[in-house]
Amino acid sequence: VCQLLCYDLPIGHDLMIENLLDPAHIPFAHEGTIGRRKDAEPLEMKVNKTKRGIRGHVKEEYFNQFEAPCTIILHTPISAKMDMWQFVSCTPVSPDRMRIVYRAYRNWATWIDKMPFLPSYFNKFSNKIIFQDYQLLAGQQQRLDEGARAWNVSVQVDSLPLAYRRWWKGTFGDTSSNGPWWRGWNEKDPKDIEDLCKQTTWGFDCDGCSTPVLPAHPLNPLPRVAVTSMQNPLAINLSNFAMFAAVAVGVLAFSIR
Repeated sequence: VCQLLCYDLPIGHDLMIENLLDPAHIPFAHEGTIGRRKDAEPLEMKVNKTKRGIRGHVKEEYFNQFEAPCTIILHTPISAKMDMWQFVSCTPVSPDRMRIVYRAYRNWATWIDKMPFLPSYFNKFSNKIIFQDYQLLAGQQQRLDEGARAWNVSVQVDSLPLAYRRWWKGTFGDTSSNGPWWRGWNEKDPKDIEDLCKQTTWGFDCDGCSTPVLPAHPLNPLPRVAVTSMQNPLAINLSNFAMFAAVAVGVLAFSIR
């Protein structure tokens, strides 16, 4: 059974990857969903190399894995016969913007997808988990934009995301002309696909600054989140309030007549 979610978020993809490589944040960031603060305890991270990345675990069989350039694999065994795998693609769209594609596979409770309303309930539950992380990461992104350091103090369990951050500094962290980021029109290659899509996606100007041109991905179930939250975190709530207010006024006017 597969669950699929897709979002565009106005944060660096490196922040989301570090977050997903950090099991210690779960009791604190996900209170009320998959974590409880009273269950927080010291954890010891064991890190191993993989063919294309790194893997860490704090419990046997459970692991958090990074596969270059931007994929996270989470393995969560429920029991001896019940298994769950999560694959999260944290694709960078610009230095401070990402697209997250979440896929989850399980071999238990397969009847859920055949029951009315239950799949949407599970999607809403997963949405809540993602945006619990986003609320924290948006604040971190703001601090980074103001010149803060990505890391100040770390403990042993942070060894996995710290290993990723060191790798990031030599790859996506390189914003020079030798780095991976596209930096403008290439006269020698007028058929460059990024140039052709310049007016229909998030491109860069000639100085390498990200320039929003189009709203979120069409498959994003909440396409306004990335755009409005970048400018005004209250925009979504205010728009919903305005919509409900308009409906209420219409109902009131009809009842008076």
